[in-house]
Amino acid sequence: MNDEVILRQAADELYRAQHSGYACSPIRHMVPSGQTYATAYAIQEINTRRGLASGRRLFGRKIGLASVATRKPLRLNQPGFGMLFDDMQVPNRARLLLDDFIQPKVSANIAFVMKAPLENRVSTPEEIIGATEYVCTALEIVDSRIAHWDIDLFDAIADNASSGMFILSDERHPLSDFDRFHWKMVMRWCNCETVSTGSAVDCDLSPLDAASWLARRMIELGRPLLAGDCILVGPLGPMVAVRPGDSYVVSINGLGNAAVIFD
Repeated sequence: MNDEVILRQAADELYRAQHSGYACSPIRHMVPSGQTYATAYAIQEINTRRGLASGRRLFGRKIGLASVATRKPLRLNQPGFGMLFDDMQVPNRARLLLDDFIQPKVSANIAFVMKAPLENRVSTPEEIIGATEYVCTALEIVDSRIAHWDIDLFDAIADNASSGMFILSDERHPLSDFDRFHWKMVMRWCNCETVSTGSAVDCDLSPLDAASWLARRMIELGRPLLAGDCILVGPLGPMVAVRPGDSYVVSINGLGNAAVIFD
């Protein structure tokens, strides 16, 4: 069996899991040993093209697992990226059905929304600042298609960085307004109990460095970031598993609140 067939079969397995609601076995076991992360991105790309062909529109990108706190429980050693489609965004304070997910967790993010394309191969933090229209708080619902979250980085990348849905806060602020190294996050359960905390300094890559890294990778792949694109620059603290009836509010100082309720 040639590599192209294997990659297609792996992508098909993830696609079936997403649309059936039943998790699949780890994708890493479907490919020959010694495969690189480029192979995982090739699997992701198959399903990205499938989504675009079905009429979905790319809305942005996400950086997953940018902090040690989010990688440690999954035994992963570096971040990855995935694609955000327009139908993945839901309104702030949305009520979502838990049955629409497989095994969701909530995560706190900072969102950068672009006002200009990022097509320069350098893509420095200064260029990111100049190209950003605004920043805001983002609450991400991550959802692995792989059973029991039994993933390594290969699985996470192939599975579109375990992307699910995301919510943006109502507040919009210029990036130039902030001391970006002192962004701090608090996630509260049912508006009272603190269940996750973190800050920009906890991340291996600062939000600006993460956005710069992503911009360069997108240029290399021929999908540069465009005006209007949204970038989730990586979770600021540990993810939290979701149960029926849960509600969560994510607050990042100066950037506003994003909230969700699960029925």
